[in-house]
Amino acid sequence: MEWFGLQERRELSTRQRELEKAKQRVAEIDRLIQKSYKDMSNGPSRPSRRSMCF
Repeated sequence: MEWFGLQERRELSTRQRELEKAKQRVAEIDRLIQKSYKDMSNGPSRPSRRSMCF
């Protein structure tokens, strides 16, 4: 990286932080999708209020 100037190093650092945040967000979304899929495949965990009234 010696050939990079100060501005290029700053930009690279900024882009690397943005990439890391994006990777973390993708992982979080993946966990949410997996949890949602698991919850849906197990069916409702408790009767809804509507069915309890009848």
